[in-house]
Amino acid sequence: MRKQLLVACVLSLACVSQSTAADVKFGGQMFAQYGIVGSKRNSGASEAKGAAAFDVSRLAITAEAKLDEHWNGKATIEGQTTGTAPTSAAAPVAGNEPAMLAQAGQNAVYLKQAWIGYANLLDKGVNIQLGQIPHIWYGTDEGIWGRRYVARTQTEQEGYISAWDKGVSVMGGLPMGYGTLGVEYMNGEGTRAGEPGTASAATANTNATTAGQLQRGKDVVFRLTLVPVPQNDMLKGFQLHAVAQKGSVAPTAYVTVANQGGALPSDRRRDRTIGAVSFKNDYGHLMYSYFYAYTGSATTDFTYNKSQGYSLHGSANLGKVVPMLAGVSLFARHDRSETGARARPTNGLSYVTQQTAYLPSTFTVAGIEKVFNPNVKFALDVQNLKTCSASSPNPSQPSQTITINREVKYYVHAELKF
Repeated sequence: MRKQLLVACVLSLACVSQSTAADVKFGGQMFAQYGIVGSKRNSGASEAKGAAAFDVSRLAITAEAKLDEHWNGKATIEGQTTGTAPTSAAAPVAGNEPAMLAQAGQNAVYLKQAWIGYANLLDKGVNIQLGQIPHIWYGTDEGIWGRRYVARTQTEQEGYISAWDKGVSVMGGLPMGYGTLGVEYMNGEGTRAGEPGTASAATANTNATTAGQLQRGKDVVFRLTLVPVPQNDMLKGFQLHAVAQKGSVAPTAYVTVANQGGALPSDRRRDRTIGAVSFKNDYGHLMYSYFYAYTGSATTDFTYNKSQGYSLHGSANLGKVVPMLAGVSLFARHDRSETGARARPTNGLSYVTQQTAYLPSTFTVAGIEKVFNPNVKFALDVQNLKTCSASSPNPSQPSQTITINREVKYYVHAELKF
């Protein structure tokens, strides 16, 4: 029933738009792939060498309407592979899209975006979007990397931001082309968060309440992109980026605090900080970004997670140097992140502070891409994923065992736009 309703939303947008003589365009995008495991084991430490599969990992259908010179709207329904046997590790994390798995299997169909916008407010170049909108950093980060069909960007892939959320955004340009500035006010829990007043997963707990009572507060995101030399054709591709997100995790249950009775978890901050420098022109691109994430607990008092890491990626357009290689590019990316959970001492109570080891995980991809035309792309690439885990939550314990899992996959990726 939900799928039919989503389809009806898109068709209704088109019908209403046509009745007002609007410019309506339909389009779509498809990602396909063939992957084979080259390592002895996969990231789950299971024997997997030689395992291979074809997959259509993503299919999106979009309706875009321009009602006049100011009013516009866009809606996208997307289907995505979730795998043959979803587990807690493979299932979607709240606020994120389903994990992209190599094997074919079940498909999730969901509403990716649906918003109404007002462009060029007061003829000052200010644009407003309201509804289910993209994260204010997503478009910038993805636009520079430019190969979502190969791999999602680090902050989205690891779940540190919700690529799409429900809220409102305001974007505008700085004078004389020196950059852009934007602010976003959103739920913060992603597109899969429950609406206020609906029951949450916490109803399974005896001390829980409903989502409508617990979901208090929203996230605010600021983004600033600076173009230091906009007048110079060679240097205008050099940009500096800064993102700050302040919000709170929606609690799913009350907790019991000594001498206080039932209360909400004490530390529910959801803070994100991102800094990046990039350069992009017709010859390729180079980008370095650093993120820091602080996430409080939705269920437990005096606990939180800290994460930090970086992403470095670049590409070289060989066709600009050797004409016979038109449309051919080399690309590479290396991500590194580390995260751990920590419990803080309670006020006035004796409490042993422990934290999980801050062990790194890395993701590396390198390949060659052929762009046949702006709507058809193919890539041959190799991806290396390394994860670490510790047998003890105390990193200072000398007897703890460190487990390293490494997975290598070889892919043929394809993107089709229509």
